[in-house]
Amino acid sequence: MHALALCRCHVDSGASRPVGRLLSRAWHSGSSVESLATVPAGQYFDVPDDELVPEWQSRFFQDTRAGLASGSRPPRPYGCVGLEAEWAWSRSRALLSRPCTQHLASELADLAASARGQHVHLSGWTGSGKSVAMFAAVQWARRAGWVALYVPSAQALVEGGSLSPCLLPDGAEQEEENWTEAQVRDPEGISYDAPAGARLMLRALLQAHEQQLQGVVSPSGGASLAAVAKEGLAAGDDHAPVDAALDVKQGLLQQSDLPVLLALDGYNHLYHRTTFGRAVHPWHRLALPPGALRLARGMRLLEGP
Repeated sequence: MHALALCRCHVDSGASRPVGRLLSRAWHSGSSVESLATVPAGQYFDVPDDELVPEWQSRFFQDTRAGLASGSRPPRPYGCVGLEAEWAWSRSRALLSRPCTQHLASELADLAASARGQHVHLSGWTGSGKSVAMFAAVQWARRAGWVALYVPSAQALVEGGSLSPCLLPDGAEQEEENWTEAQVRDPEGISYDAPAGARLMLRALLQAHEQQLQGVVSPSGGASLAAVAKEGLAAGDDHAPVDAALDVKQGLLQQSDLPVLLALDGYNHLYHRTTFGRAVHPWHRLALPPGALRLARGMRLLEGP
């Protein structure tokens, strides 16, 4: 199995570091993102103007998230906001290669030549280039024929939209630590499904990889992953989209014909807090932790094998 789980955590330094945006301050390598592994640190490379990775744009999520934010607050920009700010400022679709970019490119190149799985965790201060490096890795992977499940903001998985409880099956074993977390905060032993984030994942995967997903069989049945994703995206209940998103993720990890990149930005949001709660008293609302959400637990990639 060629699979790379790439997760990025945010560390708030209180102020962004300058990141060398001016093309005049560094040499342009003359290369594009296809040659990511050979672009020296400190030099720029081009990213062609196409829709290969539409998830980086906040507007990609606007239709899906419209009306989901509470009150009058507009939906959050779930795209790669650092990249949007960079290109809006520079007016150039070029990115600076940093040491972390080279590290990721090296990992991808090594993984492409092997049959092993790999976890990579990016951590650093605000403005150090983590999100842009992840975007570049996703661009490279999709251009090289990989299936890339890209979540530019894990915050989208823990807030917004509807919420429905999932009763555990009678006699279900509590083997996962995440179930324990949910039970500590909810003595009734109830897990929850929030489908908004699942729909975002399914929509992005179908737009970028529908043809490839048609050739991969779902681990839960004979349907293709493309069919599972379409069915989950069209479902009107809260559970089917989450079932589909987790099924597609697991199917990608279990198949061995396609190289796979699972790229999750803002990974720490899966352990921080959610915007959801449960009324335990007319005057008291219990905030639900991310571990109570089935999708958030399922996307804790660094806890997997």
